[in-house]
Amino acid sequence: TCKSACTSFNYGANASVSGSSCSEATLTSSNFAGVCLTRIFAVEGEFSSLSTYIMYTAMQYNFSQEEFSKFDVNGTGFTLEECKKAFRGNADLCIPMFPNQNNTNTSTNQTVLTYTDILNYGSWNGSIIVRSVQPIQPGSVLAPEGTFEVSMSVRWGYLDVFGKWIYFQNGSSTYSPGLLSQCLSIVESQGLCNLSNLTSYDISEVSFRKVGATGEEKRILFFRGSYSQVVKAFQSLHFRALDITSTTNIFESKGPGWNSDRVRHLMLSPTSTAVQPWFQIDFWIGSQTTPVDTEKPPDMSQLIWVIPVNNPPTITDPQVGYLPGCISSPPCDTNSSKFVLSGPQYYFGQYWLWEGSANQLRLTGIEIDDPDLDEGCYFQDSAPCKWIDNPNAYSCGTMKVELTADIGRILLNSRDGLIFLEDSPSRIVATGLKSKVANAIRGVLYRIDSVINIISGNSKYLFQNSQHLGSTPDFLRVTLNDQGNFGENGFSEYASTAAHKNGLIINITIAAVNNAPSISMGNSYTAYENRPYSVAGISVNDIDVDEVITSQFAKALWLGYLY
Repeated sequence: TCKSACTSFNYGANASVSGSSCSEATLTSSNFAGVCLTRIFAVEGEFSSLSTYIMYTAMQYNFSQEEFSKFDVNGTGFTLEECKKAFRGNADLCIPMFPNQNNTNTSTNQTVLTYTDILNYGSWNGSIIVRSVQPIQPGSVLAPEGTFEVSMSVRWGYLDVFGKWIYFQNGSSTYSPGLLSQCLSIVESQGLCNLSNLTSYDISEVSFRKVGATGEEKRILFFRGSYSQVVKAFQSLHFRALDITSTTNIFESKGPGWNSDRVRHLMLSPTSTAVQPWFQIDFWIGSQTTPVDTEKPPDMSQLIWVIPVNNPPTITDPQVGYLPGCISSPPCDTNSSKFVLSGPQYYFGQYWLWEGSANQLRLTGIEIDDPDLDEGCYFQDSAPCKWIDNPNAYSCGTMKVELTADIGRILLNSRDGLIFLEDSPSRIVATGLKSKVANAIRGVLYRIDSVINIISGNSKYLFQNSQHLGSTPDFLRVTLNDQGNFGENGFSEYASTAAHKNGLIINITIAAVNNAPSISMGNSYTAYENRPYSVAGISVNDIDVDEVITSQFAKALWLGYLY
């Protein structure tokens, strides 16, 4: 924050600097001219270039007699104008050396200073720190000589160097991994990875390091080379926030990852979020004579706002991994899986009911999650979720769930904490916190028809099955969306499964049963002795006489071949 000039940092607004406004784009700290950088933007899950913002840096400049002579054009000593050129345009450094010089008039009363005068003024012993106001290009007469080194540190992110963006005609782009790709697995497992003799990259040495406790690690990029090499390295810098789970495939992964809101919600206390910028890259600049010292405060810091991307919620499909006859929870290919090799549980699938059954079927195994649902939850009077026992108590993001059965009736495992937008026997639409929605659908109860219809004998569906030609299959469809929680654009994202783009479909088998034929007739009849009598009103029926059964097991049951 501009060398500590900004005393607070507020998302979406200017921060306060000693009672005045801290412009993120223009403020330059008076004690560090030219290197207070604007807050820049990166995108969650993507590499973002830093080269647009960091083209050069302040260097320690060894101001030798030889260097002095380059700017003493007439050989008579320094004028004020020549001093400014020598010190990269920094008038604040030169003007105090010319006590007889009017600060606003550079053409009269000038004093000519010798090299000895300049050294005696500052007691610098030949080493004068110069703060660059304009970029010093490689090869320029102003470019310092010698070897320079740079150390960069960031939490919750990676720094890469010599990566390249490749743009295509349709406007899309891909990231070509830089030197980090050669070191990622090493630095993540061992903490340090060194690369040297990098002639093809025009840099002498690069290293990557990870230090600190889990969750609070700092990832450090270090490189060393000539001024020209260091400038080129700066121009190829990239930053990427960490993924939430993966640290091995960051060059292909698109998240979900850390962003500024996630860091604030999970990792920082309310007190620190009022003054610190969440993502910050610290820079230390050193030279051959004055190596980098990361124990000291950084030479400059770069604020980064990592724009949140709304990651879709997830929903597990309990049918994935199911094998015929498995009577334990999928996946059914583990040593602890239990199987039956015959009978209805082997032939009818994972979720089934007998035709004509009034029993309830419990649809279990549905689990949901959303990695960023609560990223917008800020609690100014509490510790962040990382430091409390019950993170659910600090949730605020809500999601919307819809459950639909085509034929049957459904009941939730729990209705606690939900707001119902629709609540009919075969369709339920509700909103609530993730924990409440998860509990509600963890075990959905399914029945072919309502209890009232079944008891009264008025059910149209009780004696239907899904195992004959022309039958209507039944299923439970579950759709889940995050209502725009959470991302910069506010667009809702829907959960998907491998089988269905929008939601989960659980297939329910209503197993065919050979229903007995029925006969009906009058309650009583009167006949007379020795008189012919016609018994009227007798009728017979068989509700499944025309069904062509598609299940061989059901057909065998039907014909009495089994049991």
